[in-house]
Amino acid sequence: MPYIAIKFIGEVMHKRSFLLLQCCIIMLCSTAAHSQWIKSTNIGSLVMEFARDGNNIYAGLIQDGVLLSTDNGVTWMERNIGVADSMIFSISAQGNRVYAGTTNGLFRSTNAGLLWNKVNGGWDDTLFQAVALRDSIIFALSQTGAYRSVDSGSTWMPMVTGILDPREYKSLFIGDSISFIGTDKSLYRSTDYGLQWSVADSGLAENYGVFSIVQTDSYFVIGTFHGIYRSSDAGVSWTEIQFGIMPTNIEGIARSEKNIFAAVTGYGVYVSTNNGANWSAVNAGLEDLVTISIVVSGPTVIVGGVQGIWIRPVDDMVTSVHQWTNTTPSAFRVEQNFPNPFNPSTSIRYFVPANGSITLKVFDVMGREISSLVDGNVDAGWHTATFNAENRSSGIYFYRLQSGSFTKTNTMILMK
Repeated sequence: MPYIAIKFIGEVMHKRSFLLLQCCIIMLCSTAAHSQWIKSTNIGSLVMEFARDGNNIYAGLIQDGVLLSTDNGVTWMERNIGVADSMIFSISAQGNRVYAGTTNGLFRSTNAGLLWNKVNGGWDDTLFQAVALRDSIIFALSQTGAYRSVDSGSTWMPMVTGILDPREYKSLFIGDSISFIGTDKSLYRSTDYGLQWSVADSGLAENYGVFSIVQTDSYFVIGTFHGIYRSSDAGVSWTEIQFGIMPTNIEGIARSEKNIFAAVTGYGVYVSTNNGANWSAVNAGLEDLVTISIVVSGPTVIVGGVQGIWIRPVDDMVTSVHQWTNTTPSAFRVEQNFPNPFNPSTSIRYFVPANGSITLKVFDVMGREISSLVDGNVDAGWHTATFNAENRSSGIYFYRLQSGSFTKTNTMILMK
C-alpha cells in the first residue's frame, strides 16, 4: 500500500508539473502575442549586415543581394543591377557611395545602389568579409588580405596587419582617431587610419572572436563569441560586461546616442541605456530570435535574421526596459536564471553582501536535490553559477540560495 500511494503521488506530481509547464509555455506565447516588433518584410535568406546613410538603409542578404529602404525599414526595394554575386557578406555606405562585399569581389555604387560596378583593386575574385568607410578612407577585408584606399576606392594598397590567416577576418571599424579589425581570435587596433596595427586584447577572453564594434561617448563596445566587452581607455584594455546579457554570440551592435542595441544570436535583441554597462532583453513580438544584424535609423531600430526584417521604435524599448542599477545591493540577491526557458545550460547570478558560507542547490518538482552548484565560503560581491541539465528531462526545476536565515527560491524551465 505505501508503494502504491507513493507511486500515485509521483504520477500526480508528474502530471501537475507537465500541466504547469504547459501553462508556462502558453504564458510565454501570450506575451509574444502582444507584439512590439513588427515584421516589415518576408525574405528567404539571411540578413548579414545593414548600412545607413542618412535616410537610406541598405540590407546585405546572403542570397538575395541588396535591399534599400528609405522609410526607416517599413518598405524595401531591390538594388542589384550590376552586382555579379547575390551573396552579400558586408555592406557600408556614406554620401550615396555604397560598398558591398561579395563572394566574387568588392562592388561599389555611387548613386545609392541604382547601379553597381566591381572595384578593381588588382586582387582576384574572392570573398570580402568586411568593408568600412569614413569620408574618402576605405578599409576592406578579404580572404586574400586587408586593403586600404584613401580615394574612395579608385586605388588600393595592402594593409600590414600582422594577421597571418586572412580567413580569420570578421569585422571593421573606422573611428575619429582609432580603428579596429576584429578576427576569429583577436582584436587589432590602429591610431593612424590603418597604416600600423597592434594587438589590443588586454582583458579579452582567449579565442573570443570580434563580430561587431561601436563607439559611444568615451567608450568602445564590442560584440564577441563570448558576449559584450567594453573599453574606457580607447581600446587598449577591455572589461567583460555581465549585467543582464549572456556570454554568447553578439553578431550585431548599433547605437543611438547613449543607447546601444545588440543582436544576440539565438536570444533576440538586447538594449543598454548607459553606454553598454547594463543590458535587458526587448523581444516582445520578435518571432525570430536568431538575430544577426541590427541598425538604428532615426527613431527606429531595424533587426535582421533568418526569417525577415523587423522594426521597432527606439523610445518604445528605452522607456519600457527594466535596467539593472549600478548601485551595490546591501543584502542577498538572486536573479532570475538566464536564459529561461533553457536548453541544456543556464546561468544563475547572485549577490553576497559579506564573506560567508552559502549553498546554491537545484531541485526537481518532487523536492529532490539534483545538483549542488555552490557549497562553501564565497567572497562578498556578485557571482555566477552555471547549471547544466544535459542529462535531465524537460520540466520545471527550482534553485535555492541559502545562507544562515536567508533563503530564496526561484523557478526555471528546461525545454528540450
